[in-house]
Amino acid sequence: MSGILHPPPSESELELLSFLSSDNWQVRQVALSNLAGFSAKTHPRRGLLLLQQDKLDVLSDLKRLTMDLTPTAHDAFSCLINLSDSILVSRRIATPDYLSFLVTYIFHPSSLLADLASMLLSNLTKLDSAVKQLVEMKLPGSSLGMPDEELTALELLLAAFDQGATVKASASSAAIEEMKKRAGSAMSSGNAAAAEEAMKNEPKSAAAQAEGDERKSHCNFLASVFANVTVTPSGREYFTTPLTPPDCASIPLGRLFPYTEHPDLIRRGGVISSLKNALFVKSAHPALVAAPASGSDMTPPLVRPAAVESSTLDVLPALLLPLCDGSLFSGLDDEEQLSLPDELQFLEGEGEGKHVERDSALRGMLVESLLLLGTTLYGRRCMRERGVYVVVRELHKKEHDEQIGESILRLVNLLKREESAATLADAEGGDDDEGEDGQKSKDQKAIDELIGAEQVKEDDEDDLVIEEL
Repeated sequence: MSGILHPPPSESELELLSFLSSDNWQVRQVALSNLAGFSAKTHPRRGLLLLQQDKLDVLSDLKRLTMDLTPTAHDAFSCLINLSDSILVSRRIATPDYLSFLVTYIFHPSSLLADLASMLLSNLTKLDSAVKQLVEMKLPGSSLGMPDEELTALELLLAAFDQGATVKASASSAAIEEMKKRAGSAMSSGNAAAAEEAMKNEPKSAAAQAEGDERKSHCNFLASVFANVTVTPSGREYFTTPLTPPDCASIPLGRLFPYTEHPDLIRRGGVISSLKNALFVKSAHPALVAAPASGSDMTPPLVRPAAVESSTLDVLPALLLPLCDGSLFSGLDDEEQLSLPDELQFLEGEGEGKHVERDSALRGMLVESLLLLGTTLYGRRCMRERGVYVVVRELHKKEHDEQIGESILRLVNLLKREESAATLADAEGGDDDEGEDGQKSKDQKAIDELIGAEQVKEDDEDDLVIEEL
């Protein structure tokens, strides 16, 4: 993508590119506004923005301009988002220092362009190397206006994601337009210094936040970042490991559970994808799924590691609620109603406004997530005792997508099958999917074949890449 330009850059083009590093903010802004359109995938001179020759490094200039005044930073972020559709370019962008800047910038509530920064980070985390840096990255709290202790990058991004959940998509746009209006008024009065101050793109420290200074960005694209992170083994390990063991309530994945029904498609889609990826970690199932209430008829007793007995996490409601609407359970008897998780038992009177997930791809991922839970004896037992069969049975009656219907049937077959004596014996020994020799038992192999279990693979390069702006 950064190959030789045809024709080579003209003198006027080189001069325009050199203005990106001017000491004058107005010159930088005008130059970038004239170059921003070059980042479009179909633009014949797109390669100019990747130019490296002599003292000119346009990509580095664009990265630096994302830290500039807000209008300039807006155009710079847009350019980098468009250019990062290439893995080669993403590698040049995703340096440790720049990833650290993106995380810090997104974390601050006052950052007007945090949504664009999240979109860029989503594209960059298609790289395994960028994910590795993100998982391992720690930032000093003192640099964030917080107590002087190290905080992980993903912890900061999760905090921003939580804060942005209730922010309207138009909030940041309105704030940017208001800033431009103030800057325009200052410029028309001839006060260039006031105009520059009005367009500052520097987030305040947390300690300097005004009392009413709320987050302006929704950060929905961070869900795609988390989905990309959980594609990798190190990312799945982070999201399924308690931050303060053995307290399973501190497992980071639990912070995503509330968003599987969020109104924004990007947010809930990335969250559902993250949950599915994390459920490939079989050893985490006991920590992520609450056991049935005491007094269950489950026999023999559940085998649950002592280390997760205090778990307050439960992924089942997060996976089942998007598959339900108020009318789904109108014909259930009392026994079936009581078998459901508590969160699902109050849906019968909430028919209006509650609907099954409309996006077929997301519905499919939810069913596939339940299938992944079925790869462990603990997961199968929990689903049998907690009404999963009832939910998918009713869902199947209304499901029109053939592929999802087939997945539901595989799940039903899994839930209705009897466990073999060998599987139960292995479970009593503390391992529900391997035999004494450490290899998969015949029973487990049959289960994997039944559900179509396969290893997590990276999506194609174009998947989850943010489109041009």
